[in-house]
Amino acid sequence: MHKQLLNIKQPFFNNNGSDNLTFDPFGSLVVGLGDGGASHDPFNLAQNKRSVLGKLLNINLDKFCTDCDVYPISDFSDLPPCQKDSIRDIMTVASSNIGLGDGFDNSDPASAS
Repeated sequence: MHKQLLNIKQPFFNNNGSDNLTFDPFGSLVVGLGDGGASHDPFNLAQNKRSVLGKLLNINLDKFCTDCDVYPISDFSDLPPCQKDSIRDIMTVASSNIGLGDGFDNSDPASAS
C-alpha cells in the first residue's frame, strides 16, 4: 500500500526534474525539488523562502499526518495545519540542478584523520 504525501504545483509543464528522494541518517525523508521548470528560474522560486520549489525538504514521517487530504501546494503556507510541524526546508538551493547525489555521509567526523 502507498500514500501520496505531497502534490506540488509546478508553474511550467517542462523540465520539472531534479526531484530526488532519500532518507537521512535519522530516518527522515529528504526530498529535493526543482525550481518548477522553464530555464533560469524565471519566478525566482528557488530564492523565495515561502515556495517549496527549489528546496531540500526534510519530512519527519513519524510526525507526518497521513489522514489529511492531499491538495496541490506551492508555498509552505499551503500545507495543512497537521503537516506544518513535520516538514521543514533544510536549505534553499541556488539552482534546480543541485541534487542529493548518492545520499548522506554517515561517517563519524570525529574519526576522520
